[in-house]
Amino acid sequence: MHSSCPMSMQDPTLMLIGGMIFAMAIEGAKLHLRIALKCLLLLGPRPERLLLAFITTSFLLSMWIANISVVVMLLPIITAIQTELLSNELSSAATTIEDKPDDNKRFPNKVKHMTAGMVLAAVFGSTMGGMTTLVGSHPPIVFKLVMDQLYGEAANVNFATYLMVCAPLAVSSAAITWLLMTVIYAPGYISHFWQRRTVSQNERRYEDNLMESFKKQYDQLGAINFGEGSVMFFFCILVSLWFFRSPPGFIGWGSLFATGLQLCHRRDRRNDRVPNPLHLAH
Repeated sequence: MHSSCPMSMQDPTLMLIGGMIFAMAIEGAKLHLRIALKCLLLLGPRPERLLLAFITTSFLLSMWIANISVVVMLLPIITAIQTELLSNELSSAATTIEDKPDDNKRFPNKVKHMTAGMVLAAVFGSTMGGMTTLVGSHPPIVFKLVMDQLYGEAANVNFATYLMVCAPLAVSSAAITWLLMTVIYAPGYISHFWQRRTVSQNERRYEDNLMESFKKQYDQLGAINFGEGSVMFFFCILVSLWFFRSPPGFIGWGSLFATGLQLCHRRDRRNDRVPNPLHLAH
């Protein structure tokens, strides 16, 4: 008992459990759908913006939810966009098939190409978002566990310090990945970046239909209800407590408490695991 209790009550273990429970709350309240559709509505239906929307959405969600769960949650939205893309391409083919009968054969390949780009954008975004926070994926938790065992408090690895080191790396990696993906899945975007974009009638109709599909799905969610609001409220408090417990550069709220929690014959400072039970009680 004396050897197993300290292992189960370690800071990284309880942080992981707390993060998983809050991730389940986000999924249960369908906040992930609201965030994803809102990003799509804000950024628009053009290929480069679709890629940016999925990278951004998966990046933000995977900071708190497991990477594979984020990708699975975004797949229905990608499937709906694929259906709209196919419908638009087939309708465009019907108007031009008399003049260019061979073009119709390329439309399914174009749809598959763009669908693959959106899936990869979600995968890459979730991978980079998962390394941004300690609770985003399992490797950061293992890293903190090993550093605490080797160096103790001298390592100074907590939510705030880890976020401040890894967030710039993750954001810059996501930006570079998006630019590289536009070369493959949105050709001409970078080369014509400073030029005014001309939109054909078919492209205009496709963009309007896709935006209407996004708006319809978002409207089906309705207004923000009590469950969504409470999850967002307590989630913001939890992240704030994690970040401001012992942030680098100034004194956090953790210094206001004495050094005295006696757990299994071991004295611990109040650390990043303390906010979890305070919010899980809600």
